Amino acid sequence: MTPTTSPNPGLLPKHVVVGYWHNFDNGSGVIRLKDVPAEYNIINVSFAEGDQSAAKGTAAFVLDKLFNEADFIADIKAKQAAGVKVQISLGGANGVIVLDSAAARDQFIKTMGDIIAKYGFDGIDLDMENNLSITASDDFKNPVTPQIVNIIAGTKALKARFGDKFMVTMAPEVNYVQGGLGYYGGTWGGYLPIIYGLRNELTMLHVQHYNTGSIGATDGRQYSQGTMDFQVAMTDMLLTGFNLGGDVTKPFPALRADQVGFGLPATTSAAGGGYLSVAETQKALDCLMKLQNCGTYKPLKAQPDLRGIMTWSINWDSKQAYQFAKSHSSYFNK
Repeated sequence: MTPTTSPNPGLLPKHVVVGYWHNFDNGSGVIRLKDVPAEYNIINVSFAEGDQSAAKGTAAFVLDKLFNEADFIADIKAKQAAGVKVQISLGGANGVIVLDSAAARDQFIKTMGDIIAKYGFDGIDLDMENNLSITASDDFKNPVTPQIVNIIAGTKALKARFGDKFMVTMAPEVNYVQGGLGYYGGTWGGYLPIIYGLRNELTMLHVQHYNTGSIGATDGRQYSQGTMDFQVAMTDMLLTGFNLGGDVTKPFPALRADQVGFGLPATTSAAGGGYLSVAETQKALDCLMKLQNCGTYKPLKAQPDLRGIMTWSINWDSKQAYQFAKSHSSYFNK
């Protein structure tokens, strides 16, 4: 069933720009949190990872030696005082955390909770790109794979610890979500049990519309990353629901529009394909929110409450005078 009430009433602007701030230099340079422009409504600090030298389920966040910890904590508080949400993102391309038992789950709840409490993060972003695979036994409503069962339970426990204002967002890759339309199994659709299991806690789902190829949509056509139609078709699947593996007896329900956005690279260098110009991105937003400027794929209805847009990354956006954040923030403010 579609969740009916917002898990974060009044916490966020109607539309948001989300960005990943990374705690390492991958060619994009590093910046202080305090220097992130105000157009970013949610900052996802990247990344907390599994500590491979400790007990399973141990989450670790190591601030790069380029930064001073006291300044970092002060910067978080200053951003929050200005109305910005600052979250910790779990995962990334290299971040593996193993939650294969109740003990590992409890270790995750404790260690991730300690990180959140230490830095005062507003929520958790689930950006796991490893160790997520489903089996034929995994009904998305009743998963059995321990990794999936335990990430759901662990996230619910963190929400219970930190209260109603604690946010939960997700940035899975396309194959983990919309890929479940063509085939449900393995990594294909692997995030769907997590999305469903946390549907009432979920603040925002912004799938990575990059590092992928072409994916089938509900109209039977294939759409390729880096196109306006791809943004519309993939996002509309989450707003209307879709059948797993094309099986009409296995419908995955829609999310509310205020829980949905999509993610794009800030620049052509930021990801392995998927970049879309500001103008084409805003055509996609026009189509989704107003049924204007649509291309091949046209949704059945406008979704004016679509929550917003995400980018990897703030650091890469800094290389172009924050064109991504400033352009899209201006678009939403209109």
